[in-house]
Amino acid sequence: MNFRFRDKELDTLRNMRWLSEQQHSRYTLLYGEPGSGKTRLVSEALKGFPCLWVCPGEITESLLLESLSAQADEVMGAPLPDNIKDMEDFLNFMFNTGHEISFSVIIKEFQDLDPGTLALLRRLWGVNRLSTHINLVLVSSDLSYIRKLDADPNLAFNNLDSRILLVPFSLAEQRSVLESMPGFKEGRDEERADAVLAMFGVSGGMPSIVAEIHDSGIWKASGILAVALSGHSSARRLWSGVISNVLGKNSESYCSVLQVISRGSRSQADIEAHVGSGNLGGHLARLEQDYCLLGRSRPVFSDGKSRGVVRYGFLNPSLEFWFAMGFALDHRGFSPERAIAAAREGWQSYSVRVMRRFFAKRLQEENGYTNVGAWWEPATRNQVLKGIDLVAWRDTDKKILVADVCRDEESFDSEGFVKRVNRLSASTGHRKVDARLFTLKDI
Repeated sequence: MNFRFRDKELDTLRNMRWLSEQQHSRYTLLYGEPGSGKTRLVSEALKGFPCLWVCPGEITESLLLESLSAQADEVMGAPLPDNIKDMEDFLNFMFNTGHEISFSVIIKEFQDLDPGTLALLRRLWGVNRLSTHINLVLVSSDLSYIRKLDADPNLAFNNLDSRILLVPFSLAEQRSVLESMPGFKEGRDEERADAVLAMFGVSGGMPSIVAEIHDSGIWKASGILAVALSGHSSARRLWSGVISNVLGKNSESYCSVLQVISRGSRSQADIEAHVGSGNLGGHLARLEQDYCLLGRSRPVFSDGKSRGVVRYGFLNPSLEFWFAMGFALDHRGFSPERAIAAAREGWQSYSVRVMRRFFAKRLQEENGYTNVGAWWEPATRNQVLKGIDLVAWRDTDKKILVADVCRDEESFDSEGFVKRVNRLSASTGHRKVDARLFTLKDI
């Protein structure tokens, strides 16, 4: 798939490179979740211009210096001098050279640099910024580190020139990719709606997965599932990397929690019951705050004090799909063929969960709703009361939109929905209610 949908970010990076050459050094902070296309973006923006790529978390320092020496030979016409023995030597060389020629330095996952090296880089940048011609791009997939960077002046680099948060492709962009695929526009309405859902649920808008689906030429939902669960798919590589690199040595215990959530357990009590552990508050907090894989939510209009109503869910629908369909099936010893067959069999029921996320996102992206959530009541001793799938409103609206989500009208419990809407209205005393049903026909 051709590079697309990143014009604004491309222009920013190209402008920073031009300014660093014509005036003085520039610094860009580029960040986003794993798989959001950061490396591809920088490669496209700086194509044809001299660049040094520094990847501290991927190889040892000695191998990193060997790689930089080979790059320097190509970019600067000569390898690194023999007296460069460590990253401190390299940084001093980099800034000394930056007084004479212009080039870009891209540091991937810069937070993986040794703290001493990172401190030296900050100091050298402050001293040499105005007298050199270096286009410095610091790249990170660690969103929790970025929060720390924002909160702690001692970690921050001075004189940030541009800041780019790279987000997944929007729903409209994902649909545009499908519409460019042969046969999609001629497909039946239900097939096309299911394909849009599968693209969103499988890829989460992550560019590498979207591109792989596009390049496969297979646009139907069953084909999209097959592409994602094949032996060497982009989704498999991406999320297996997150599990090993982000969760690290404790991945097994965290994966147990994520698996249970992917099967539909949302409250801490329910998660703990299914995992078989009585104290998972620390795990859930780290998955939310440190690893940025989960989010927590409360019923709309709740006072924030009610106990037992907090729900946990995946921030990225693609990771949820992977734990529900890929990771879980992998760990049963299924072959890719059997995993694909099982995913296809389970897609119809799983897709309803994807639909809830899809319509919530569309209300925000395309309909301008600033507040979108769900409403539910605490579980009683004898039963779990179903809530309302979507509740949305704009701050200026005089009424709220509430919606139930089903694949088709035949699955809709209209009587139960009306009762739940009445309970919501009675418990909140809120504005007038616009009640709707969203099905595949609305996609």
